[in-house]
Amino acid sequence: MVEKSGALGPEREKSLEGIRSGLGKLRDQNSIYRYVLEEAAKALRAEGGTFFVCDLGMAALIPKASIGTPMEKLQALPFRFGVGICGWVAHNGEPLVINDVNQDPRFNKLYDKQTGYVTKSVLCAPMPLHGDHAGVIELINHAENRFGPEDLAFLERLSGHAASALEKSV
Repeated sequence: MVEKSGALGPEREKSLEGIRSGLGKLRDQNSIYRYVLEEAAKALRAEGGTFFVCDLGMAALIPKASIGTPMEKLQALPFRFGVGICGWVAHNGEPLVINDVNQDPRFNKLYDKQTGYVTKSVLCAPMPLHGDHAGVIELINHAENRFGPEDLAFLERLSGHAASALEKSV
């Protein structure tokens, strides 16, 4: 289900500003991937997640940071545009909030089977940069199994800050 983004409350605005400020101090791309993912998971009460960058030439997503699933397991899997929830977000450039992945046809059970992870809910946002899809930030399993419109708005704005920080780090 595609939910519309909600407005951010004062606490979320303050949290987002703190993350943006922290991003301004980072210059290494790997540090940026990890920092964004960790801060997003903490702020949005997610159990896990992955920060992917897009390889436009291969039409694939490359995992760069992960919480909850070992990177070596993720790196062994193909993440193609249009396949699975993250692939759908990368292909369409639209965010998704899915609070019951088993009810969504875009959910690819292969990923859970191969990694041993049990996905229940997903919040996923594209990271646009200069009109292209630079990446996707995915958060998994909200602490109360319900991501909402404010969570989506937060992640969308954070993905823009992440894109800016990554662009400056190059």
